[in-house]
Amino acid sequence: AKAQCNSCGLLQRSGEYLTQSALSKLYQDDYALYANRPQAEAFEANRYRELADSISQLSGPNYPSRVLEVGCGNGSLIKALQNI
Repeated sequence: AKAQCNSCGLLQRSGEYLTQSALSKLYQDDYALYANRPQAEAFEANRYRELADSISQLSGPNYPSRVLEVGCGNGSLIKALQNI
């Protein structure tokens, strides 16, 4: 679920978040496999373009002029958002 501030346009995730132990397990068990999977580059191009489109649609007419992505990826989402 996403929520957007009517005043400043901030769009953020809302709802439940993973616990610290669940995050640790996710990154320990799955992250290396995810980053090194076959055809990762083609998958990421489509995935992040679709995610950027989704963010754009959720923002409606209040699409932000600036975006802060806090994550540990390779910048693919920011690149996709720049192309909207």
